[in-house]
Amino acid sequence: MRIVSAVAGVSEGALRARGRHGDEARELAMYLAQRYSGETNMSISRELGGIVGMNVSYVAQKVKDRLSGDGQLRELCERAEENLFSEG
Repeated sequence: MRIVSAVAGVSEGALRARGRHGDEARELAMYLAQRYSGETNMSISRELGGIVGMNVSYVAQKVKDRLSGDGQLRELCERAEENLFSEG
Protein backbone atom coordinates (compact mmCIF):
# COMPACT_ATOMS: atom_id res chain seq x y z
CA MET A 1 0.00 0.00 0.00
CA ARG A 2 2.75 2.40 0.99
CA ILE A 3 4.63 1.87 -2.27
CA VAL A 4 1.59 2.33 -4.51
CA SER A 5 0.64 5.36 -2.45
CA ALA A 6 4.07 6.89 -3.03
CA VAL A 7 4.37 6.20 -6.76
CA ALA A 8 0.77 7.13 -7.53
CA GLY A 9 0.77 10.25 -5.38
CA VAL A 10 -2.29 9.31 -3.33
CA SER A 11 -2.59 8.77 0.40
CA GLU A 12 -2.80 5.31 1.90
CA GLY A 13 -6.12 6.41 3.40
CA ALA A 14 -7.44 7.14 -0.08
CA LEU A 15 -6.41 3.66 -1.21
CA ARG A 16 -8.34 2.15 1.70
CA ALA A 17 -11.44 4.30 1.28
CA ARG A 18 -14.64 2.50 0.41
CA GLY A 19 -16.56 3.53 -2.66
CA ARG A 20 -13.50 4.18 -4.80
CA HIS A 21 -14.82 2.32 -7.85
CA GLY A 22 -12.56 2.65 -10.88
CA ASP A 23 -9.62 4.16 -8.99
CA GLU A 24 -6.47 3.11 -10.86
CA ALA A 25 -4.11 3.35 -7.88
CA ARG A 26 -6.40 1.24 -5.69
CA GLU A 27 -6.79 -1.34 -8.44
CA LEU A 28 -3.02 -1.47 -8.90
CA ALA A 29 -2.60 -1.98 -5.15
CA MET A 30 -4.97 -4.99 -5.36
CA TYR A 31 -3.08 -6.43 -8.32
CA LEU A 32 0.34 -6.07 -6.68
CA ALA A 33 -0.89 -7.32 -3.31
CA GLN A 34 -2.39 -10.41 -4.89
CA ARG A 35 0.70 -11.03 -6.99
CA TYR A 36 3.41 -10.49 -4.38
CA SER A 37 2.05 -10.47 -0.83
CA GLY A 38 1.05 -14.09 -0.39
CA GLU A 39 -2.06 -12.87 1.44
CA THR A 40 -5.53 -14.23 0.77
CA ASN A 41 -8.04 -12.22 -1.22
CA MET A 42 -10.04 -11.75 1.98
CA SER A 43 -7.00 -10.31 3.76
CA ILE A 44 -6.30 -7.98 0.85
CA SER A 45 -9.94 -6.91 0.76
CA ARG A 46 -9.87 -6.06 4.49
CA GLU A 47 -6.72 -3.98 3.96
CA LEU A 48 -8.45 -2.11 1.14
CA GLY A 49 -11.58 -1.12 2.98
CA GLY A 50 -13.56 -4.33 3.10
CA ILE A 51 -14.50 -4.96 -0.50
CA VAL A 52 -15.79 -8.43 -1.33
CA GLY A 53 -12.84 -10.85 -1.47
CA MET A 54 -13.65 -12.26 -4.90
CA ASN A 55 -13.59 -8.73 -6.31
CA VAL A 56 -9.84 -8.69 -5.59
CA SER A 57 -9.37 -11.49 -8.14
CA TYR A 58 -11.59 -9.74 -10.68
CA VAL A 59 -9.81 -6.40 -10.31
CA ALA A 60 -6.34 -8.00 -10.33
CA GLN A 61 -7.15 -9.80 -13.57
CA LYS A 62 -8.54 -6.61 -15.08
CA VAL A 63 -5.30 -4.77 -14.24
CA LYS A 64 -3.20 -7.62 -15.63
CA ASP A 65 -5.16 -7.50 -18.89
CA ARG A 66 -4.76 -3.71 -19.15
CA LEU A 67 -1.01 -3.64 -18.52
CA SER A 68 -0.08 -4.59 -22.08
CA GLY A 69 -2.13 -1.83 -23.69
CA ASP A 70 -1.99 0.99 -21.14
CA GLY A 71 1.45 2.57 -21.04
CA GLN A 72 0.66 4.87 -18.13
CA LEU A 73 -0.62 2.01 -15.96
CA ARG A 74 2.35 -0.16 -16.98
CA GLU A 75 4.81 2.60 -16.02
CA LEU A 76 3.10 3.06 -12.64
CA CYS A 77 3.21 -0.70 -12.05
CA GLU A 78 6.89 -0.92 -13.02
CA ARG A 79 7.82 1.91 -10.68
CA ALA A 80 5.91 0.26 -7.84
CA GLU A 81 7.60 -3.08 -8.55
CA GLU A 82 11.04 -1.46 -8.66
CA ASN A 83 10.39 0.10 -5.25
CA LEU A 84 9.04 -3.17 -3.90
CA PHE A 85 12.07 -5.16 -5.03
CA SER A 86 14.57 -2.54 -3.90
CA GLU A 87 13.16 -2.81 -0.36
CA GLY A 88 13.06 -6.61 -0.36
